[in-house]
Amino acid sequence: MIIKTKYSFLLAALALLCYACNTPKKLSKQNWSKQYYGFSFESPLKHRLIKQQGSAYDLYLQIDEEEAGPLSYFQVRIRRFAGLEEREPIDTLTVNDLESLDGVFTVRIDPLFSNDVLKIELIKRGLPFRREKVILVAAEPYSDVLLRNEDSGELLFDQHVEVGTPVVSALENNEGGIRWLYTGASPGLAPVPFAENYGEQKLSFKERAEVDDVGLYVGKIGDGSQFPLVVTAPYFPRLTAVEDLVHCLRYVTKKQEYDKLLGSSDMEASVDSFWMSKAGSVERGKKLIKEFYGRVQRANAFFTDFKEGWKTDRGLIYTIYGQPEVVQYMESQEIWRYNAPIPNHPNGLMFTFDRLQNEMGLQMYRLQRSSYFEESWHYMINEWRHGRIANVSY
Repeated sequence: MIIKTKYSFLLAALALLCYACNTPKKLSKQNWSKQYYGFSFESPLKHRLIKQQGSAYDLYLQIDEEEAGPLSYFQVRIRRFAGLEEREPIDTLTVNDLESLDGVFTVRIDPLFSNDVLKIELIKRGLPFRREKVILVAAEPYSDVLLRNEDSGELLFDQHVEVGTPVVSALENNEGGIRWLYTGASPGLAPVPFAENYGEQKLSFKERAEVDDVGLYVGKIGDGSQFPLVVTAPYFPRLTAVEDLVHCLRYVTKKQEYDKLLGSSDMEASVDSFWMSKAGSVERGKKLIKEFYGRVQRANAFFTDFKEGWKTDRGLIYTIYGQPEVVQYMESQEIWRYNAPIPNHPNGLMFTFDRLQNEMGLQMYRLQRSSYFEESWHYMINEWRHGRIANVSY
């Protein structure tokens, strides 16, 4: 039995989770967040690679404004490789004595090929400050569109913005404006990894004058380019509404349980009760909440494309199976390897994600589904439902 206090067990645990998500030393397994596209919870080095006339590119980089500041000088080093397996760079571009008050840097790069890989280093002169990132040119989305906040002028590096953000083009060649198409709430959850006859959900759009509601938009500009923009509730990728905490439980609940949670008159206490029934103790419940919702929030940060990251195929696998030991990148695929043995899979598991375009021409990653994964899926769900965490992140 749970006694509800002014500050519930769930909210207290989530507060610890948010603190943990900003504490990089907690990350393990060779700091998987840095391995995956160079993301760091301490200070993400964000980027946009924008193609210019003559096949040259402008690389926009962003760090936290507080890390830039006045009287700070940075060096950007860009090594270009002719593929992920290459060890020797084709060439290296070094730009010294860059300054930025807002944390944004811009570097012009010579023409690139689709199989090129860029390894980026941003170093602050005279201080032990280094941010790194790996960019696969073939995996770059809508490389001719850069957006900014019309009110603040701030460049937008993510594929998602908080509701109420006035969005306009930041590039001269997009001055004709943006035509917005809106599909309502973001598309539904990814099917289980052994689903048959999986077809991508058809999207239906209505024209909007601006991005003024939560959901998925597609922006179209005059030259025919289009790009996705997910408009989120405030504080995304964090989960701040109790409804969000329930929605992502669909992966680990039975339909009757899920419907009961959604229909509860006190959803917060019901979510508390769900986790405690699986954990058996407050301490174990905290660990379950921290791990599960931590994975959901990191999936939002890593995998958001035309829907929230935890709803995508990669987000599905990451949330349930955890972080892979190995991520192998290829021009048209990603392969995730889990080395730890599980019943009937003594050599671990391998998931392959194909990079495709949906009906709107928007980039997405689709898991190669197979009945081979059914047994491991049921095993992992059973572990969650019995309060056991396989492949702990912290």
